[in-house]
Amino acid sequence: MELENEDGTGQKEPNDVKAMKKELNDRFRELDTFLNKRVMPSIGSLTEEMGGRLETLEQTSSDLSKALKREQQAKFNKMRDDILRENLVIVERTESVETSLHADMLEQKKQVNSLRKDVTD
Repeated sequence: MELENEDGTGQKEPNDVKAMKKELNDRFRELDTFLNKRVMPSIGSLTEEMGGRLETLEQTSSDLSKALKREQQAKFNKMRDDILRENLVIVERTESVETSLHADMLEQKKQVNSLRKDVTD
């Protein structure tokens, strides 16, 4: 094994250690290149895609919320309309009963007046 002077420190390093360091440095450079050229752009595009999906989810959530509010409003309107119709039926029946009672009362007044007339004659 040959010994070499490494960067002027006076320390000597075997050639196989130097070769291993060079190989490690080369691998780290390759890994760094791979990360910068492949992984980081992929992460960037994934981040953009996830941002787009998040916007879509937020819009969908907003649309669903609006749809739910419209559905609740429609149910409320139907219930209100049903109650108003029922109240109208009640009012119509009440008016009918009042008219009938008034007619009965007029008839009874006539009968009372007729009886009074018969009694006084």
